[in-house]
Amino acid sequence: MKSKNFVVSTIFTGIFCLWLFSCKPQTAKPVILLVSSGTTYQEVLLEVGKLYQQEKPNITINYNFGPSIFLKEQIKKGVPVDIFFSVSNTRMDDLQSLGLLIPETRQNLPLTN
Repeated sequence: MKSKNFVVSTIFTGIFCLWLFSCKPQTAKPVILLVSSGTTYQEVLLEVGKLYQQEKPNITINYNFGPSIFLKEQIKKGVPVDIFFSVSNTRMDDLQSLGLLIPETRQNLPLTN
């Protein structure tokens, strides 16, 4: 009886060890975000981006800065954008009316000096 318990516990321990060593630590998949923004937010976005990438090194942020009216037109033509900042609510309203924004993700940011 003791040898049967020994064999069962040895097999169980072996299976457990194999399972344990087969587990690999999860590594975060690389992510690339494209942020389009009017030049008004350029300085702050670059600074926030540096801080964010220190916390999330698997995330690369690519920026597209320019007049928001041109950025809006790029989005309307199908240029992929993950995050869009514009000082004009009118431009955002236009994109939203065309179904080019995810409504529940829209945030209006105040412009302060």
